[in-house]
Amino acid sequence: MKKLILLLVAIFTAMGLYADEITVEKFSAEANKTDNPLIKEVAKKASKPTQEMKNLNEAVERLANGKASEADKELIKNSDEPFIKILQESTIYPFRVDIDDPIYHTLATFYASIPSSASAMVDLYMMKHCTNDLSKMTVEELREASTTREWGYLTSMKYSSFKSSEDTYTKFVQAVRAFNCDDQNAYRDYVDSETVEATVLTNYDTQKSASQIMEFSFQNIKGIECHVFGETYKIDNGKFFIRVKKQKCGMGAEKEAEGSVWPLGDNTTFSSLNVGDKVKMYKTK
Repeated sequence: MKKLILLLVAIFTAMGLYADEITVEKFSAEANKTDNPLIKEVAKKASKPTQEMKNLNEAVERLANGKASEADKELIKNSDEPFIKILQESTIYPFRVDIDDPIYHTLATFYASIPSSASAMVDLYMMKHCTNDLSKMTVEELREASTTREWGYLTSMKYSSFKSSEDTYTKFVQAVRAFNCDDQNAYRDYVDSETVEATVLTNYDTQKSASQIMEFSFQNIKGIECHVFGETYKIDNGKFFIRVKKQKCGMGAEKEAEGSVWPLGDNTTFSSLNVGDKVKMYKTK
């Protein structure tokens, strides 16, 4: 972990996060003393920027000083936006950041250098501040967070190649958001449950006395169509309720699921169901 932190500090330096403390020349001189090829490569690129990089750096400087033109902003966005979009996909919860926000360019450069660490940093910020809005996040906060144990632990989990560690990371972020921020959506994520509006795909046969398997569909948060299967249970007066049993999303494998299906209103039981009807469904993911 100590070597990782030193590497990150070196790359932060090349990114310009510590430009007020360490010049590129000083960094290059120090980099020549190390055997780490990645640090040497970063120093090489930092000491010999291309004209395109010079133009970008000048635009970023003008933006920081409040003097950026629309052309400057367009140049920065063309360079940074692809990294910002991928970073948004890599965090547990999506975030909002804009070209006029002080952290925009720094986050894009950070992600381009060390994706998992940048993702963990944003997750940490959102957990601590209970917000998905990064408009007030500063470079100084990023710098301070890079020295904390919390970020070190999160980065370690992000770097792991083991699926169990990825799951642990996700659950940790969900738990902190749920209990530190009183986030009910995060709590449902933590307990692996969700409430969705689904469409009925099979008719309920009121003449059958035996239980029936009903099929429903909905689109998950990633836009993938999921099919859910529930079993009917009759009660008095011809009413019935439905327990969720299985679920299949897209090309994924069918897996067990638990939950209940309700009418969209206040009732908890049905008297009939037809193809195309809308229902409310609470279930495990």
